[in-house]
Amino acid sequence: MSRALRIEFPGAIYHAMVRGVARMPVFFCDEDRLALLREIEAQVRLGVLIVHALCLMLNHVHLLVETPFAGLSRIMHDVLGNYASGLNRHHQRVGHVWQGRYKAILVQDGVYLLRCSKYIHLNPFEAGIDNSDLCYPWSSCAKYVGQPSLVPWVCTDRVLRHFANVSAYEAFLKSGNEDCPDPFAIATAGIAYGDTGFVQSICRRAQQTVALDDVPAFRLLQRVATVTPSIETVRLAVQAAFPDSSQCQTRRYLAWALHSFTWLRGIEIARAIGLKRSAVSEIIRSVERKSLSEERIAERLAAVAQQLHCVSTGVFLPTGETSRYLRQP
Repeated sequence: MSRALRIEFPGAIYHAMVRGVARMPVFFCDEDRLALLREIEAQVRLGVLIVHALCLMLNHVHLLVETPFAGLSRIMHDVLGNYASGLNRHHQRVGHVWQGRYKAILVQDGVYLLRCSKYIHLNPFEAGIDNSDLCYPWSSCAKYVGQPSLVPWVCTDRVLRHFANVSAYEAFLKSGNEDCPDPFAIATAGIAYGDTGFVQSICRRAQQTVALDDVPAFRLLQRVATVTPSIETVRLAVQAAFPDSSQCQTRRYLAWALHSFTWLRGIEIARAIGLKRSAVSEIIRSVERKSLSEERIAERLAAVAQQLHCVSTGVFLPTGETSRYLRQP
């Protein structure tokens, strides 16, 4: 199994989520929930964690947190490990409590932070829990809307500074979650939730970490951060490099180029150029094999790369899983 890419630095903001093993409950009574809140509060009191939002569901937990001194991995290890040990002692049980390591994505301040807070606070409502008055007791929502809260140590300033008052934030929540899809589902490379500039900044930080070549998430993050041409831009580059090719051949080269120079998934490439999803992977492999055996094709594919500003020296052809060097023209 490939390693998860953990990027930690002072001042980082994360949306973290952890589930119970096999999606089993991680809370059996309110005292369990209070116990986890105490573990989180302990980190806040130490000054190593700032909590912007949280929600404790039956079998999973959402946290929107900031690390003033970095070290999220250690913090989560302490919080989740201490809680699991205490839960097992209290209920005289054995075995794992959490399903593997927690998931965490880096979140850009501003609109992306607001979307995460909204997603977290509406989580009980989405799960079918009556949350019409926004007072689900095991989340930070009550503190945001001026109601009594179990988590007075949650910091609301960073989110609420974007709103005129508490009522404006409450209206923001009540407007629904259509504008707030699951951040984990759309985070770039499963790591960064923000605009292109934010992704690029995270990629630069990741490059300072050692031994990244074997981390698939970093390769995807790097690819997204440095290559962002539109579909139409790629289409024009392919047409310019293959002016004498048939429509069918051009579409094959376009599929390869979209795979190589954008972060579109196979199903998105298929949809963009009118192919079946099952055909995209084979087409890409076919074009790559052809580039290795036919110098003319290699030169034209290199021209596509150069036009898209994806090369700096020589002729470099990035692909989804590895990097290939084509023959020099």
